[in-house]
Amino acid sequence: MRQVILPGADHSTTSLGFGCAYIAGGFETSNNVRLVLAAYDAGIRHFDVAPLYGLGTAENVLGRSLRGKRQSVTIATKVGIGRPASSRIRSLIRVSTGPIRHAIRRFRTPEVTETSPELAPATDFSALSVSASLEESLRRLQTDYVDLLLLHEVRLSDLTHELLTLLDKQRQLGAFRALGLATGPADITEIAREHPAAFDVFQCRWSVLDWRQKLPSGARLMVTHRAVLRAFVPLKRWLSADSAARGRLEAVTAQDLKDDRILSRLLIGAALAANPTGIVLAASRRKNRVIGNASVAQDEKIIAAGAQLAQALTHEPYCPYPV
Repeated sequence: MRQVILPGADHSTTSLGFGCAYIAGGFETSNNVRLVLAAYDAGIRHFDVAPLYGLGTAENVLGRSLRGKRQSVTIATKVGIGRPASSRIRSLIRVSTGPIRHAIRRFRTPEVTETSPELAPATDFSALSVSASLEESLRRLQTDYVDLLLLHEVRLSDLTHELLTLLDKQRQLGAFRALGLATGPADITEIAREHPAAFDVFQCRWSVLDWRQKLPSGARLMVTHRAVLRAFVPLKRWLSADSAARGRLEAVTAQDLKDDRILSRLLIGAALAANPTGIVLAASRRKNRVIGNASVAQDEKIIAAGAQLAQALTHEPYCPYPV
């Protein structure tokens, strides 16, 4: 798997990272520890988490999973969106309804969950909140530093002098090695214009259907995510309804686009091709899919075919928008 240098890190990491949005603690801890370890055993060395994930418990699971492995991995966490109040009752409900949620996901599509329109999250970038959030994250992750700290869904107006001063102090104290923005491309571009040297990493969504939106420039490292989640459902529906378009794209990629697994792999391959010096995040609830995603990052044929798919889509007379 291609190696990437994360700014400030002591060692390289991998071009494919594991997104921890789906992992949770409580009654799900053991299964999700195995999921993280499956990613590690498959060769993935970058792990992306946030206080929000897993009803506020994902950082605990990740910290437990990576005991004894800290020096061989890179960890990114976030500040800005608060940790939800968690409880054993909520965790039990999540576990008990898991089979139902799984059945619904399989009914919609065997590869990804169709999402509803995103709602703007409540954020708090006050210095006091950010300081407390970072301290709590380090405790839950069982580490004294993170390799990358990201400002989650931040806007230019959130970047007060007090916040920037705090972040500079925390970096000097060693609480994090690199600082980044994890928000929409338009907000990243606006912030980078006003603070051109303040952030090492830009993290934003990207899929083959986002070709109308250029990735922000100016970061030392780019991280992208949602390559499958944003594109799989609209592409699947379009190609199922338009056999001529599917034929054109299959001729370009030499891949069977009726095969859900192949389409999913191509979307990850396209993201890796589009971000050749950065990191692509992939998340899944299933061990076999985590292993399969890791194999894409080692398959130059699939990466090349993904790049061909992305390029061909820009010339299609009709191309769906991402979800």
